[in-house]
Amino acid sequence: MKKYSLSLLILSGLLLGGCTQWVWVKNGEPVSGVEFDSDSLDCKTHAGRLFPYAGVSVVTQPAHVIPPSPPRRVCETRGPDTTCVHYPGSPPLFVPEQRQVVDANGASRNDYWHTCMGSKGWSQVDAKTVERDRPVVYIEKPADPPAPVETPPNKKVPVPAKKR
Repeated sequence: MKKYSLSLLILSGLLLGGCTQWVWVKNGEPVSGVEFDSDSLDCKTHAGRLFPYAGVSVVTQPAHVIPPSPPRRVCETRGPDTTCVHYPGSPPLFVPEQRQVVDANGASRNDYWHTCMGSKGWSQVDAKTVERDRPVVYIEKPADPPAPVETPPNKKVPVPAKKR
């Protein structure tokens, strides 16, 4: 039982250890999501112009024929009686090809986007490495709301007159 538990512990450690979360940093420093979004949009736009969508129909499963099954006879004997059941065979079955539309330029567009982001100083690093050194800022913090204006209790606040 101990060997089984140890093996399970080692296996789960290996499986969980392989899960890595990647984050984007610019010139080795974490920056705001707004800056990333701006550079990413610029690179995606340029990549889209160089490698536009090109839908191509590809065969995902060729047409084929499932061969016919021969007729069968199943017999069962109980004591002196034998009972047989006849099953007719099935005819051949034609399965047409299956197609799917894929983007022929998708991989090239994605490769160009990564290259473009790298030329702007962006790189992907293990999130654990970055978080160990300093916190990562994913989104800019919104500005603080203005402080409420307090009115002294003995002072009346004028109410604007309604227009008729």
